[in-house]
Amino acid sequence: MTVQEGIEYELNKRYFRGPGCALFLAIGLGLIGIITLGGSWQTAVVLIGLAAIAAVVHVKMRSSSPRSVDASLEAVAQHVRKTAAARIGVFPHAAPPLEVIGFSRIKNTAGPLVQLKEEGGRTRTNWVGGFIAYFSEQQVHIFTTETCITAPAQAEKTVEFFYEDVVSLSTESDQRGSRLSLTVQDGSRYDAPISDVAAIDSELAAARELIRRRRA
Repeated sequence: MTVQEGIEYELNKRYFRGPGCALFLAIGLGLIGIITLGGSWQTAVVLIGLAAIAAVVHVKMRSSSPRSVDASLEAVAQHVRKTAAARIGVFPHAAPPLEVIGFSRIKNTAGPLVQLKEEGGRTRTNWVGGFIAYFSEQQVHIFTTETCITAPAQAEKTVEFFYEDVVSLSTESDQRGSRLSLTVQDGSRYDAPISDVAAIDSELAAARELIRRRRA
């Protein structure tokens, strides 16, 4: 397992954690305590006290702030930039690098199930995925990642293709969200979640134009 620097796994777990047994226990004990008020008040006080303790435990186990989750996304992005530059190397770029990294609703890597939380008009998940594509004169070089931010689970890959092997570079949307997909002739497909297509318009247009020219 790979523990990545900058990811607060425990804080992120709290953010995505559901109500849990502590909340249900607190509600149950509180209701029983109220019902028993008509009989033994001592028992009722004990039950209501235990309910209060369970409620405090529930609050402590959860976090309503997405700060650690957003910071973890940025930590993964910085790691991907650094690792991609080290693995692929430095060369003259035929087009601007294409970086698409975000919260992913799907994953192919072994590890925790995908957890999703919507807040403030934004959807966050416990998996970060995507890729960085570099474009040299003859090839497209891709570094991909799937990283869990609630447990140390990660998969990374570096691949490269000649432009004539690229079938498409497209954007698509469905119930799993929007994503950028690069497909090559051997059937391989590299997906990256995108929340704002307009943010990568210029880089995407330059990459598509380069691929068209090289395939002509």
